[in-house]
Amino acid sequence: MNTHYKRTFIALALVLTGACAFLFNVFYREAKNTAITKLNEEQMIHARQAARGIEDFFTTWVQNLTSLSKIAEIIDNDPVGQRYLKLFYETNQKQIMSITRADERGVIIYNYPQASSVGVDISDQKHIVELRRDRKSVV
Repeated sequence: MNTHYKRTFIALALVLTGACAFLFNVFYREAKNTAITKLNEEQMIHARQAARGIEDFFTTWVQNLTSLSKIAEIIDNDPVGQRYLKLFYETNQKQIMSITRADERGVIIYNYPQASSVGVDISDQKHIVELRRDRKSVV
């Protein structure tokens, strides 16, 4: 084989190798960018689902507490109302630590299971301030 063909062959091999490396790099970047975009889209979907789940969780609790707050026996804090609150606590004790009924001034008038806190003024606590201001159940 003469030197001219060897040089041409080597030059052609180098050009093809360079072209292959260039194309590989282009396709790699495109695949990488596509994968990152898809991953970001999936993460956004998961984030929206998580946010919706959290919102639903708190909405359910607010609805339950709002319903309880409209029961006359609970408003009056009579023995039947206290029994309703105790049953509510017992039903949900894996999710709540206690259930408390405070009067309009923010003084605890019923608490289960910690009855020793009855009479404690909690009017300066953030959730009580919010409750008194908005007149809505607070979780």
